[in-house]
Order: sequence, then structure tokens, then C-alpha cells
Amino acid sequence: MHVECRAAPDAATRRAVGTSTRCGVASPRVIDGRRKSKSKSADRRRGECMQLASWNVRSLVNASGPVETAFVRKNSNFRNSNFEFDKDDRRVDVVVGELKRLDKEVAGLQETRWFGEEVYSVGDSAVLSTRWRLPSGDGSFLRGACVAVVLRGRALRAWRDRGSQWAPVLPRLTVAVLRFVSGRSRKSVNLHVIACYAPTFRAKRSVMDSFFNDLQRAIQDVPGEDKFVLLGDLNARVGSRQSGIADDWQGVRGLHGFVEYNESGAELLLFLHMNDAAVCNTWFQKRAFHKQSWQYPRTKQWHAIDFIIMHHKDRRLCRDCRVVLNGDCGSDHRMVCLTVQLRQM
Repeated sequence: MHVECRAAPDAATRRAVGTSTRCGVASPRVIDGRRKSKSKSADRRRGECMQLASWNVRSLVNASGPVETAFVRKNSNFRNSNFEFDKDDRRVDVVVGELKRLDKEVAGLQETRWFGEEVYSVGDSAVLSTRWRLPSGDGSFLRGACVAVVLRGRALRAWRDRGSQWAPVLPRLTVAVLRFVSGRSRKSVNLHVIACYAPTFRAKRSVMDSFFNDLQRAIQDVPGEDKFVLLGDLNARVGSRQSGIADDWQGVRGLHGFVEYNESGAELLLFLHMNDAAVCNTWFQKRAFHKQSWQYPRTKQWHAIDFIIMHHKDRRLCRDCRVVLNGDCGSDHRMVCLTVQLRQM
């Protein structure tokens, strides 16, 4: 019996029609202008992941006045020349819009410089802000650092399922508790999201001690069966450990950090070692520009001072951690992103 096989289409034809060939028979791989997924399991795995971010936004307000008056100015220093905004856009709208565009469902923001404590709704997102107390009297006021947690999508629903629980501990520290259902045991698992902003090296010793004491209490308040993720600008360099060389911080940092650690980094590493925590940024091999989060304005030298941290045993949840280059809100800090696997909680 003789079977005649048709000639396989050439490469140009395959690129034009979006087909692949097997035994000379063309099979479509693009349907309705979209590439067909190789397997349903790949789509399912993507749906079981969630992206978190840490971002120092360098203020969501003007020098004075409430957040409603903090509009974007045309001379704002946006790195992305294609960035478009309306003259009526508030700074918080720009930040939340960027997080939504990049599909970040949880974000810790630093240096928001808001007053008071409030849950602020921006579109389909909630901003949980911890801020300095409102001053009495009129006039302009010096705003402090302050942090916030932004939730949207599944994270916002998980926060509401937990009873909308959050604790504005201090202007530099806030905690929100989310409740997820584990994909394996179908049990409820609480995730404590801690957003923080550490004092700089110029701060007084008493200020640094107070910050780490408050952060220690926040971590200790996490029950043993719960999980936590710390999103923050820690103003420290942790470096990376060397392969095959004994390292005091072997369980805290991985092989893929950035440059050497400094004095503030050594203090941070000791603190994390005492709490069995690991710096997620250092466990994934990346190019240098996917590790650098802030550029010193005078020397133009890049540093990695923004981190995402989890308990050492929860490193198995982490699928990727990197600095992204396409997030822009006029800040001199880049956004650090972490992808976690929800079904393994």
C-alpha cells in the first residue's frame, strides 16, 4: 500500500499562518490571533500564583495638604518617556494604576508621607495606610516616612475573608492579614503582610533600635502555623554568600545577591538569622539590572536596598524574585517583585 505524504510548508508559510508541522501535516497553533496553550496545566499553574511587590514611591502627596490634592505635575521625573497621565491624576492613582497594569495583587509602599490612619479605596484596590497623626493648627507640616499596603483582586478578597484585619503599628510599619485556602489540604492559611521602611544610616541609634524592636514584635505576633512576608526598603546592603565557603548567613542569603554587605546589612542579616528568615532577592540568579533597586544620586552607583523576606521554610513557595524595570511612578526606586505559589501554602 502506497501512502502519499504532502510536502511540508516552508518556514515562511509556517510563520505566516502560525502552524507547526508533523509528518508533513500542518496543525494550527494560533486561534483567534492568540497562541494556543500547550497544556491546560500551564494555565492552571499561572492561576495558582500571585505576585507581590515592594516599592518606595517617594511620596504620594505634595508638601502639604491631603491626598486628594496630590496631583501629578508635568515636571515629574518619569523614567519612561512613553508614560502617559492626565493632569487630574493623583499620585496614588498613578501608583495603583501601575500595580494593576503589572498584575501585582499585594504591594508594600514606603515613604508615602500621609497623615493619620485610614483604609483608602482607589478603583478596585484598597490602600491600608499607616501615617503620622494629623497635626493641629494650620500651615505646612513636615511629613514623616510612612508606609502602606495595597491590595486588589484575590488578595483583597482574602483580606476581607480574614475580617479586614490590619494593624498600623507605627508610621514605619504596618501589618495586614490575608486568609487563603491551601490547595493541598484545603485548610485556611493566614499570610501576614508586613510593610516597613527602615531608618537610614544617619538615624540615631535609639531610632534604629526602636524600629527593629517593633519589627521583632510584629514577627513574633505571627502564629507558628501562619506565614509572613516582609515588603520593605531596609536601607541596607546584604550582599551574597560565596559557593563552597562557610558563611555565617548561609540560610539567610543566597548566592545571587548584589555587591558586598555593609554595616547596616550585617545588622539586618543578624536580625533575620535570629528569626529564621531569608532574603528572597538573593536566591534567584538574575542579571545585575534585575537586582538593582536604587541609584545613589551623587555617584550614580546602583544598590540593592529594597527586599522581600519570608521565613526560611517558606522559600519553597517562591517561584521568582526580581527588580522590574517597567514600573514607573516618578520615584528613584525600582519595584521589587515576588511570585509565590498559592497551592503549596
